[in-house]
Amino acid sequence: MKKTLLNAFFSQDGNSYVCHKLLDAIHKQRATGLPLVSEFNFNRFNVILDFEKQQVILQDDLMMDSEWEYHLELNEFEKLLNSASL
Repeated sequence: MKKTLLNAFFSQDGNSYVCHKLLDAIHKQRATGLPLVSEFNFNRFNVILDFEKQQVILQDDLMMDSEWEYHLELNEFEKLLNSASL
């Protein structure tokens, strides 16, 4: 079910604009070192970029419980964003 949440993010909120916005935030943080955490609220999903822990948290606004939260490595998420933004 967790991987389904990731797929839902890319099919519903992960359009080119959203992918570029998140990639820009990742690149800016790497260049400046700040902020340590960035949170983005989109139509259905919240995306938390935790640069300190090098992880991403996807939260589904429609189902706010622990089953509808997905954690993945920041580098893995960046690769997925790059693939989706083409």
